Parts: sequence; C-alpha cells; structure tokens
Amino acid sequence: MVRDPQYSEWPPGALEFRALCMPRGEDLGLPTAEEAYQQAVGNRTTKHGAVIYALRRLDSFALRQAREAEARRMFAAAWEAAITHRLAGGEFPDPVAELDHKRPVKAEPSTAEPHLSALKGMFADV
Repeated sequence: MVRDPQYSEWPPGALEFRALCMPRGEDLGLPTAEEAYQQAVGNRTTKHGAVIYALRRLDSFALRQAREAEARRMFAAAWEAAITHRLAGGEFPDPVAELDHKRPVKAEPSTAEPHLSALKGMFADV
C-alpha cells in the first residue's frame, strides 16, 4: 500500500482512512488532481471534459482572483464532485478548444481607407 505523505498517523483516523480509500482521478482515466488544477487555472488551449464539469460548478472569476491556497481548495471540492459524478456513471462534456490568444495583425492604411471613408460619409450629415 502506498501511503500518502499528508497522512502521517498510523493507523489513520476514520476521515484519513476514507480519503485513502476514495479513488483518484487517474484511477478513473481522468487527469491527476494537479493536472486538472493546472488546466483549470492555466492558459491551456484544451481542457479535459472533467475539468470543464468541475469549472461549471465554480465561479471561474473568483477562482482566478483567489490566492493560490484558496483557489486550490475551491477547485479540490469541485474536482471531488467531478470524480463522484464519474463514479455514478455520469458523462462529461466534450473537450472544447479555447481561442488561442494571438496578437491582431496590423492592417495597412490602404486597406482601411475605403472603410473609413464609408464611415465618414455615414456621419457627414450629423
């Protein structure tokens, strides 16, 4: 049996024993808790469906604004709910690729001139 380093007591208490018996994400073919957290708060372009499920249970803005320890606590509860959902036979949404953040291409003035002239003409009578 592999012991979790966060549980230093042996034998473990009732709550520690329960936590040791619960399946982890990777036991169910899901990302590890750390990988799921990184997908949730990081700039990953694709998120696993289980991570999307967990994020839908959270206030994503509050998660991104929270200090790291609080954000991890918030996400851990949602991730546990996602694992429980999978154990109950639930499905996850399909992964969706997010928009890749690219800098806009600067337009040449000659390309924009006809559009600017049309806009100026629309407001000439105002």
